[in-house]
Amino acid sequence: MQKEDSHLDPARKDSTSCSHKNLVRERGHIICKDCGLILSEDITILKDNFPYSSELENRQRIYEYRIKKLDKAALQDPIIKLKYDKIKKLGKWYKDSRTSFARQKSEIDLLKGYNIQIDSVQFESIKRKYLSYLKNFKKPFQNMILIFFAIIWDEIKDSTNIRIERYIEICNEIGHKINKKMLNRALIKVATIKVKKKKDIDNVLKSIKKEKKQLKLELEKKLKEQIKFLFNREINRIPYNLVSYYIESEEKFENMKIQMQLLAYKVLKLIPYNFINSINIKAFTAGFIYYIAQISPYKKIFTQKIIANEEVSDFSATTIRKQFNYIKKFLGEPTVILL
Repeated sequence: MQKEDSHLDPARKDSTSCSHKNLVRERGHIICKDCGLILSEDITILKDNFPYSSELENRQRIYEYRIKKLDKAALQDPIIKLKYDKIKKLGKWYKDSRTSFARQKSEIDLLKGYNIQIDSVQFESIKRKYLSYLKNFKKPFQNMILIFFAIIWDEIKDSTNIRIERYIEICNEIGHKINKKMLNRALIKVATIKVKKKKDIDNVLKSIKKEKKQLKLELEKKLKEQIKFLFNREINRIPYNLVSYYIESEEKFENMKIQMQLLAYKVLKLIPYNFINSINIKAFTAGFIYYIAQISPYKKIFTQKIIANEEVSDFSATTIRKQFNYIKKFLGEPTVILL
């Protein structure tokens, strides 16, 4: 035990018999003024009538004690704990501009589970806008969750087939209570996000344009590879017995299939990505086979009836004709090409 000699009462009590009611705070310690005993900083005797050296310090101690008590209650009472967890969850959104964006990324992953397409370019744009708003425009106690979902909608609204009402429903389903009025107000605030320097704007635009172009080329290549694969599979499903009346031998029929595939590859290069990026690929391929047959010398063999045969395709003649007409909008009326 330690004792202070300079500032305590001359007639001090023995520390073993002292009740430690006359307390003062000095140099980070709580000291009994009667006996000089230095008590630990985490003393649990906290009452409103303790004569601390400062009334402000006394209130702060009581406040901290009450907060700790509420925290313990939150861990024991399920209802309070639920509210407590919500507050802690909201706290994760109030980070500075150096945030890792990990929490926000998890919310984007949840949205993708509802068939909301957000590619890498859009993700980077969302992240950049969110951090810019957080750094330059955020006000105290502002609901950044709402701002975040407004930024996402502002980024995807022109490229998605999901309506804003459905988007709001999805946000509610993943645990965020928002409505159309709230989202519209947040969209107005999001519109204030700007890059300060013109040079930065030009660099950002160039970077986005380059990334979008590269992504578009990759997606187009992948999509056309899928169409080629389906074209080969479907055309090879056509059995020889369905066309044996027109063709002398099965070997000649196989050669026709190869010629059809080569012609399909050439024509597919003429079709732009935006023409096929939102189609049913299987149905499109069935119509594409019929279109290729019409521009080849074999249109009397690869007829709509044969392509719609249950052994060959999963689609009806009506669906094949519909896709055929869709292809004609871009490629025009089929004209026979000599192979």
